Amino acid sequence: MPRPRTHQLAARTRAITVRVMPSEFARLQAEAAQAGASVSGLAERYITRGTVRVEASRMPAPLDPALIAELKRIGNNLNQIAHALNSNLPPDTLSTAGNLRDLIHTLMRDELLLQRLRDAKERGDDSAPASPRQEFQRVVSVRPSRSQG
Repeated sequence: MPRPRTHQLAARTRAITVRVMPSEFARLQAEAAQAGASVSGLAERYITRGTVRVEASRMPAPLDPALIAELKRIGNNLNQIAHALNSNLPPDTLSTAGNLRDLIHTLMRDELLLQRLRDAKERGDDSAPASPRQEFQRVVSVRPSRSQG
């Protein structure tokens, strides 16, 4: 005569295999004996009625090497910015003045060329305006250097 079923529904045909260490198996045997069930029956109760606690892995997922390289570059830039802000150094005034002077000269040259183009149109002169190189050569005269003797 077959054993009586321990469950009310249809026959169970799927098996789950779990490997444990000997100390864990001894603990499960003691709990199963206390509950009046086999180790398999106790495992079934844990799986179907119990709660499962999921623990995070102690090892983080590996990061993409390109992402790590980009984060290093960003960190380097942040360190440079923080160093510059914390050093209380004055801004490079000579470089700033030189850039400002160059900008003013460029604006003046462009404005001068624009004005000459307007004047030429008013006169009805259809000749092409001088190129910046021609303007430079017209304004700057090159002379031989004096020999120190």
